[in-house]
Amino acid sequence: MNFNLVFVLYSCLLGLIVGALASLFLALSNLLIHLVWTTVPGQLDTPFYPFWICLFGGLLIGLFQTYIGDYPRTMHQTLEEFKTTGRVAYEGTVVKNIVAALLVLTFGASLGPEAALISILGGLMTWAGDRMTWTLQKKKELLDLGIGAMLSTIFYAPLIGVSEALEDGVTRPDFKHKSIKIFLYALTTASGILAFTTLNRLFPHEVLFSISTPKVNWTTKISISSG
Repeated sequence: MNFNLVFVLYSCLLGLIVGALASLFLALSNLLIHLVWTTVPGQLDTPFYPFWICLFGGLLIGLFQTYIGDYPRTMHQTLEEFKTTGRVAYEGTVVKNIVAALLVLTFGASLGPEAALISILGGLMTWAGDRMTWTLQKKKELLDLGIGAMLSTIFYAPLIGVSEALEDGVTRPDFKHKSIKIFLYALTTASGILAFTTLNRLFPHEVLFSISTPKVNWTTKISISSG
């Protein structure tokens, strides 16, 4: 990975775009969830709303997967495609992934938003790379940085990309190559987390994969219940 100013600037811009798009997607998801599960039932006086809305949502998702395809793609499928081909398909898939993910998340099906985000952003980055006049290796390296930044941003794990660069250094013990790659991973990840965190302040929502525990008021008194 050649160290030049243009590639550094592209890496920084890529991180900002990844973080911004991830935050906006989650903000839109939360807006739709709030609309369907809070705003609408607040205007309706029916105890059967959850049943009907789940039935309606399940029907929409079933029809979508029957006639459009098996979307959204899972994180495993996207990462496997990237490792095998060095790119993420975007022709006719990005919009389908977005719509399918929003349907599934809105109606409460079991899906983590990170799966949709990786397939969506990976496809967009591949699309952008195909329009650059760089070599295939350069495009692959930029997409590699973007995938690392995505994982770091949506999981709030800044060392994911850096650890991958360190592992790569085991097979390629060239210190210069490894140090440059670590620097670019760190820069892209920092830019992504910065954009993600900044926009989250404008569109607040629950932190991904957060584990909440109830507050416990500890006391020395022993409560004895009579049964």
